[in-house]
Amino acid sequence: MPSWVRLLLLTGFLLGLVANAQGEARVHVVVPGQTLGGIARRYDVSTAELARTNHMRPGDILPVGKRLVIPDRVSASTNPGAPAGVRARYSVVGGDTLGSIALRHRVSISSLARANGIRETDVLRVGQSLLIPPAENRRDDASAEATAAAASPGLQTLEVPGAGPVYYFEPVGRRRLGLAPVIMYLHGRGGDPARDCRRWAPIARSFGWLVCPGGAGYYAGGRTWNNDWPAGSLVVTKSLRALRDRYGRRVQLYGNTLIGFSEGAFVAMNVGVRAPRTFNRWLILGASDGYLGPGGPSLLAKGRSSLHRVVLLTGVHDSVVHETRRAGVWVEQSGVSLRVVTPATLAHEVALEREASLYRDALVWLAGG
Repeated sequence: MPSWVRLLLLTGFLLGLVANAQGEARVHVVVPGQTLGGIARRYDVSTAELARTNHMRPGDILPVGKRLVIPDRVSASTNPGAPAGVRARYSVVGGDTLGSIALRHRVSISSLARANGIRETDVLRVGQSLLIPPAENRRDDASAEATAAAASPGLQTLEVPGAGPVYYFEPVGRRRLGLAPVIMYLHGRGGDPARDCRRWAPIARSFGWLVCPGGAGYYAGGRTWNNDWPAGSLVVTKSLRALRDRYGRRVQLYGNTLIGFSEGAFVAMNVGVRAPRTFNRWLILGASDGYLGPGGPSLLAKGRSSLHRVVLLTGVHDSVVHETRRAGVWVEQSGVSLRVVTPATLAHEVALEREASLYRDALVWLAGG
């Protein structure tokens, strides 16, 4: 390691010690190769909060030597006068969701919602004051959720005529035995539906049924949709119907979520725009304005009364990021609630293990609409 890099690291360490001793904010000095996301993970804060604290955007490039103020992991100070069972208060800022706040304070979404008498899917208001549960309750909440997930069935398979094996997970948590929405994941070219379903399960199962069908073709040892969205639409429809036939009214037929990556994003956008009542929430990973063709804006306009919320999530280093932004303009002009997320830490990938909070926050926001 060059001596000047070691000096930067030592400077950041000393600044942090001085700040902590004086009760001030911690300071981090940027060294080569660091990103906001990586630094946020190091200090156990959210990328969005770190960016806001330093008057930046989450996708900004960091110059070497820049001094970043690290926000406290618990943003609200201890409040001795708070009600019993409450350790602190937090004031909601722009971009916050119940999921992102729970993650930042290391509490479960369910315990945070209970402490404030709200639902897990409620939309938060800027300036809203939230009560943070005490530290001693956190491990219990997390353990309860983990125990519930472990006790529920694992990956299961539906044999669907004309669609092949369809993989799925049952919901966990409060949705486990009642009517629950479906989160349908459409893989990219060369994808493995079973493996993808296992990767999404820790994030998606608390929102409903996780269903992972596969394309009819094969590519590079995996599955492909053959760029044939009508055939993909048939697979999606059959998969949803087969799940409903097996579990009855536990499976929601309308108001569900479509997730699609790359080639799966192409299929998801075309399916969703033509079935906006069935799938009125989209999480599109690697979207392109070319996926809907020249008639895209008119298709979106026709479905806007049913289509509730859309998240377009594409890494800054993905070659289609500019196409994603153009697709965002189409969605925004149609009047549909939209979030365009372009993390500086991502390329053309689904980084579920590395950036879990990105995808969970997106699902929390979609569920709130």
